[in-house]
Amino acid sequence: MRHRALSRSGASAVSFLPRLLGKRTVVTVQGLDWQRKKWGRLASAVLRLGERASVHLPDATMVVSLALQQRYREEHRIEPFYVPNGGVLRERKVPDKIFDWGLEPGKYILFLGRFPRRKMPLAG
Repeated sequence: MRHRALSRSGASAVSFLPRLLGKRTVVTVQGLDWQRKKWGRLASAVLRLGERASVHLPDATMVVSLALQQRYREEHRIEPFYVPNGGVLRERKVPDKIFDWGLEPGKYILFLGRFPRRKMPLAG
């Protein structure tokens, strides 16, 4: 099977390598890792270079949020593709299982996700 493009999430600094072989590349940006407190100055600087690489080295840049799309428009003057994370929307069904738990439709909140500090829904 011949591929028309190679998509890569992360490691945007090496996205030029497949291009040397004539392959088109797309880098997916999931977040701005350099802004996270867990990284020291050197690591943040390297990650920031990765952000710049995601603009200049691949054939196209894809982002997973509207906030990232806006940042890339304003900061880097490019129009990245926006492809949100998620699944296929399906027809709404009656949530039978929640009745077993004593819940009522529209009267509860469902949060799906990991719980690292940066993703805490109520963290300030």
